[in-house]
Amino acid sequence: MADLGQVYFLDEDAGSLRNEGPFDAVIGHDVLHDADAIATVREAISLLRTGGVIVLNESSPDVMRILREAGLEDPKMFGGTVNGEPQFCAWARKV
Repeated sequence: MADLGQVYFLDEDAGSLRNEGPFDAVIGHDVLHDADAIATVREAISLLRTGGVIVLNESSPDVMRILREAGLEDPKMFGGTVNGEPQFCAWARKV
C-alpha cells in the first residue's frame, strides 16, 4: 500500500487556500456553474505548483473551452456517464 501521509483533501473555496499552496493537484466538480467559471478556474490554477494538474468533472463539454480560456494549453478530455447522464472530465498540466 502506498504511503498517503502527504495526501489530503480540502473542500474549500479556492480563494481561501491562497496561503496553503502550492498544490500538486486541484480537483473541481461542477465549476462551470459558477457565475465566472473562467475566473474560478484561473484562481484554482494559481494554487498549483509548476507541473501541477487540474482536473474538472463537469456535465458540459464546455470544460475544454474554459480550461483553454483560463490559460492552460493542451487540455485533455475523457468522459463517461453517471446515472445515465454524460460527464466530461478534463485535465491539464500547469507549465
